[in-house]
Amino acid sequence: MSGSTSGSTSGASWFRVPNVSWRRAAAVLGLTFIVACSGGSGGGGCGAGGLTKIPNGYPVDKRVDNAIQLRITKGFFDFLETSGKAFIDKFLPAGGEIPVPASCGGDTELCCGQMCKVKLDFQSLKFDPKPPSTTQATIRAKIKTMEDFKIKTKVSFVTIDCKLSLDTARKGKPDVGITMAVVTNVNAMTKLTSIDFDDKSVDILDLDSDDIDIKGNILCGTVNLLKGLFIGTLKDQLKKQLAGPLDSVMCQKCTAKPDCSSLAYQGCVNNFCMRDGTCLQLLGLEGRINLGSALGAFSPAAKTAALDLLAAAGNYAAVEPLPTAGMSLGMLGGTTSLNRSTCVPARTAPVGPAPAKSTAFAGNMTPNGKPYHVGAGISTLELDSLGYTLYDTGGLCLDVGTAQVEMLSSGLLSALIPSINDLTRGANSAIKLVGRPQQPPTFVLGKGTYKTDAMGKKIIDDPLMHVVIKDMALDFYVFIDERYVRFMRQTVDLDLPLSLDVDAMNQIVPLLGDLGQAVGNVRVTDSALLKESPAQLARLFPSLLPVLAGSLGSSLSPIKLPEIMGLQLNPVQITATADPSGKLSLLGMFLSIKLSTMPLAGEDMTLLPEAADEPTETFASLASLVVPSAAELAITATEQKSTRVVLNVDSSSHLSGDREWQYRIDGGMWRPFDNQHQVIIEEPELRLAGRHNVEVRARVAGQPGTLDPSPAKVEFVVAPTATPKDATSPLTTSQTTSKTPESAPAVENLTGCTMSRTDAGRGTLIVMLLALVSLLSRRRLVRFGTLAVLALLGSTQSACNKNDVAGGMDMTPAEVKKPKIEFAPNDELGRYQSVAVSSGKLMISAYNSTFGDLAFTEMMTPSNQATWYPVDGLPTGDPDSTDPGAYRSGYADVADDVGRFTSLQLTQSGNPLVAYQDVTNSALKLAMRSGEKWSTKVIADSSEGQGTGAFAQLLLDGSDVATVAYMVAGAKKADGKVFAQMVVAQAMSADPQGASDFTKKVVEEVQVPCAGLCGSGEACVYADPTVKDRNKTVCKKLDPSCTPNCKSGLACIAAKCVDALGTPAADLPQGTGLFARLVQNQGSKFLLFYNRATGALKVASGTDWKVTTLDGGDGKTDMGRHIGATLAADGTLHVAYSDSDGRLYYRTVKGMTISKSELVDDGSRKLPTPDIHQVGAGATIAIDDNGPVIAYQDSTAGTFELARKAMTWSHKTIGAEPGLNRGYYPQMFKFDGKWWASDVVYDRNADALTTLRFTDLSGVTP
Repeated sequence: MSGSTSGSTSGASWFRVPNVSWRRAAAVLGLTFIVACSGGSGGGGCGAGGLTKIPNGYPVDKRVDNAIQLRITKGFFDFLETSGKAFIDKFLPAGGEIPVPASCGGDTELCCGQMCKVKLDFQSLKFDPKPPSTTQATIRAKIKTMEDFKIKTKVSFVTIDCKLSLDTARKGKPDVGITMAVVTNVNAMTKLTSIDFDDKSVDILDLDSDDIDIKGNILCGTVNLLKGLFIGTLKDQLKKQLAGPLDSVMCQKCTAKPDCSSLAYQGCVNNFCMRDGTCLQLLGLEGRINLGSALGAFSPAAKTAALDLLAAAGNYAAVEPLPTAGMSLGMLGGTTSLNRSTCVPARTAPVGPAPAKSTAFAGNMTPNGKPYHVGAGISTLELDSLGYTLYDTGGLCLDVGTAQVEMLSSGLLSALIPSINDLTRGANSAIKLVGRPQQPPTFVLGKGTYKTDAMGKKIIDDPLMHVVIKDMALDFYVFIDERYVRFMRQTVDLDLPLSLDVDAMNQIVPLLGDLGQAVGNVRVTDSALLKESPAQLARLFPSLLPVLAGSLGSSLSPIKLPEIMGLQLNPVQITATADPSGKLSLLGMFLSIKLSTMPLAGEDMTLLPEAADEPTETFASLASLVVPSAAELAITATEQKSTRVVLNVDSSSHLSGDREWQYRIDGGMWRPFDNQHQVIIEEPELRLAGRHNVEVRARVAGQPGTLDPSPAKVEFVVAPTATPKDATSPLTTSQTTSKTPESAPAVENLTGCTMSRTDAGRGTLIVMLLALVSLLSRRRLVRFGTLAVLALLGSTQSACNKNDVAGGMDMTPAEVKKPKIEFAPNDELGRYQSVAVSSGKLMISAYNSTFGDLAFTEMMTPSNQATWYPVDGLPTGDPDSTDPGAYRSGYADVADDVGRFTSLQLTQSGNPLVAYQDVTNSALKLAMRSGEKWSTKVIADSSEGQGTGAFAQLLLDGSDVATVAYMVAGAKKADGKVFAQMVVAQAMSADPQGASDFTKKVVEEVQVPCAGLCGSGEACVYADPTVKDRNKTVCKKLDPSCTPNCKSGLACIAAKCVDALGTPAADLPQGTGLFARLVQNQGSKFLLFYNRATGALKVASGTDWKVTTLDGGDGKTDMGRHIGATLAADGTLHVAYSDSDGRLYYRTVKGMTISKSELVDDGSRKLPTPDIHQVGAGATIAIDDNGPVIAYQDSTAGTFELARKAMTWSHKTIGAEPGLNRGYYPQMFKFDGKWWASDVVYDRNADALTTLRFTDLSGVTP
């Protein structure tokens, strides 16, 4: 029959077979452990973790014919026959005692009021192929009742109560046989293969009347004598009991119509999906996978993406005659998604003819001549379909940063790109790499062969698989100025070589091939922030690719082959196989099976990997380490070199046989096995400076079960030295050469005078210093070098004057002049700017990045040529130079780093007050000007915690009384826990003299990881060393008593070395209080801030600063970065902010009413090609005559943007010059009747890397 669900089982039953046990046996007989699991999830297919139902099933029009080819060999059937007893016994209750359900009512009742059991002793299982589509299966078993069954039967008008016992070993053959035909049919309309059980072919063999004994009164004896007359009736009853469960065992189950495939047009009937009056069978996998759990850590787009997949038996099914006696099955496949992502361009899905049947899946041996049980060939069309769907859902849009890959930081990257230090001002900042594929990946299969290179090292020759991605756009971002800014795009073609291996747990593990040729056609654009040329920068990504590939690969768990109904699948061979044309077009997996609990007596062990008596123990030590110089590692080198590491390796095992080793770098992907006792490593990722480790694990050659589960680890540090003295390096774009004739007096040309030998020595020193200055960055070292040279020049000039005096020059004393007070024109000025307008004057406070000073300027009209003066940050003591040409009062040295997060307000009399952070002392300061004199006061210091004063905001009321809001990044409690805090300080008067003149309130606090926030003499360690939760850490006092000293990454705590967390790369602070904005109107104050811990935009108001969440904080969205806020005249609070994915939003608050959020700019850009940008950084908002206006940065393009709301939001670029990076720290203000915007500009070709720029907004209409 064919799966009909009509009909019912008779209530009069002599013997009822347990339904659950029989369903399991039937599934085995139906071979569904390969193509289906009865009652499985995902629409009737094999239950798979992570799969949910697809409403209305997988789209029929998106199926791929012959996507997968299955082969079940004669060895598989032989295995079941040989191991049948142990296999079937796994599904039987303990002792083989099976409950028999009671049958009450009707003419015959069995076991009413009794717990009946039979003991089933399985004897054998036999399969006979009956081509073209049938397999005859016969089970033989001994059956015996555990106790006599109560039986009541009605004969004519007489009811007889008897007892029945059954023992098949009582006489004749000791067991009975149950035989049935299993038929595979392919529906011509649906193309689906079904497994049908022909109930007419079910037979009970060797059940004799002597096997049954009926006891009781005289009438029972009469029945017992006549039992031979109705033994046929009993057999017929047993056949129905056996065949009944098979009617629906393979059917697709449902609770409602959407649970069914669209092919089941009759919907869900009696919990079965129906078509043409018959239940629909879908043997295999059909379901939806949430990509977030697998790829969400690396792909934001994948967090909400889902992939629908199908792998169901269909197209063809063939049972083969002896001696082949196997079964071949085609499978319908495909992957698709509901919604495509905007992070990639729309592309056409792969199409092609149905893959032809391969002869590799027609026999009983693998391509390398080994027997196997089950084979599966996955076509490249199916692989390409999977790749396309991952592409289309955004699953390949990567967002990888320092948080995922520790090696991605500017400090380590600067060894390759020295000029990145200019952007970070020497700090170790976080790096983010955003990948946007422009084409879906394709898969090219290879032979999966290995070879030995010139050094005797085993390497992949022809990889098993090439993953090819054309036009992969890679945006490199660095964390500067409280945001991630793109400093370069590289568009590359990738060809990733992969092979597959098997570990000790029989899991499939990807192996990384040689990436030396994996990157091609590199195109570098948008690199104006860097010094290095595009040609030099093109050499960067090959060094990073192994780090990224390793981290991404290692984050994906090894492929665990499913354990199906107690059978364990073990790889015998994984290789590419050819189609009839000879093209390698199928990824072939040839598997053996075994019981998962233990080997079976008589099992053919040649089909299985050799069992490991014990894992191999690995030993590894560092033999040598050769680190090239910084110049040789850098991408600017003529021939870029890599660090060379040599390891001595060995192993220990009681098993005989050769040993082989494999290694991986920094927890990445494993390399191929090799049998050399010395491992030589010169990989591109070792060009990155910093701490590295190599793990090595050994095994007995060819025996995965002997693999060492605890690899040996060798740690070392790549610390490149300066350029060797005899080294030469090519000129970069910032270097020049010149020649001076040997006869020319070079010093005289420089100074304009002739010197003695002693003075000439000093002049030579000047030339050297000037050469050094020309190579230094334009930050503090430049200024120090320049002023030092000026000082020496002054001294040299004195020497010239001495000689001139001897020649009779005028000795009249010159007028003494002082150095200039202002900053030099080529100082970096403008970052952290704050603007105020009063009485026709424009006043600005900002940060001098060259020296780390607080700067201030005022002007009568917005001018890009402002004169800036120092307010705080100058050293004490005598200046380094008294030369009148010197700036900054002659001070060349740096002092405390002050002046970040400036917030400027004007008193009622027009005097400026500036709140700002003192980074050096972890303090918040207030600078006040009276007349022309500035005075500074500390209003919060490090006693409140590390990072005090960040995101400072200042307000003055009508009496000039200050309110200051600020963040404390790390407030340590008595128990060592660290908290981030949002704090409001309220001055007690208009003239506060220090911290004691303020009352303070912690508006909100959140526990944060203590890494980098502990005090001197402390270390940040895990609260529970066994769990190692980075969010649960404490500061503990260091103990110097550990002997020997603790290794790197460990700290001595209570005389024990424990894991410690070092200072992380600079990134957004953890916790709460970020991007604070303090606004007021008519006495009402509002404090807006971002809680990074919960991803929420918060507002605090009222005298008690009550906190309310405006957006985010629900665990799904991360909202509230880069806040801009202003209060309109009617008291409406207007707020602009961005989310963690770089989209800009707007909403309003009036009284108790909070408006819905409005998307201002989603970052989508169409020109020159469709792209997604990070937007919203530095958002500032104003209300002009036409409504709200928002100025902000596009941090991907480095442009200055303006958005305005009319009926809807529109935006326009107002600053985008070639070679410049615009939009940092934007401010909007009304001056002399016109609206203006100011922003900080990065210009690599200017005298100062950053400057302030003003833009007239008159007539600017987005």
